[in-house]
Amino acid sequence: MPKKYIFKYNNRGYDNELILPVTPSHFTITSGIKTEVVNLTEVGDLNIPGTESAETITLDNVMFPIQKYPFVTGPHNSNPYVFTDAFERWARSHLPVRFVVSDTSVNIRVYIESIQYGTREG
Repeated sequence: MPKKYIFKYNNRGYDNELILPVTPSHFTITSGIKTEVVNLTEVGDLNIPGTESAETITLDNVMFPIQKYPFVTGPHNSNPYVFTDAFERWARSHLPVRFVVSDTSVNIRVYIESIQYGTREG
């Protein structure tokens, strides 16, 4: 069974979720820590570990098809802009959403920084 990519959010006191209609081909999560490099005279550079940096999540090949194809595993909406509008609204609101991938340990509070989308014929 394909994994579900779920974005959970709160709208006026009600918990809601947006499930991507098509499972993306893959996702990438980048995490780490911030470090500071200090140069000590006659000793050299010293790396000082700091706090955790914010995780970055990238989803590639996300589709919001107009038609309900056999590969649509989540809820279908014939208006794909319902999905892009939600991501744009979350980015403008500066409020976090929760990103969950079913059957994995991914359950992360995120802020939507940007969304890039277009159309493809065929």
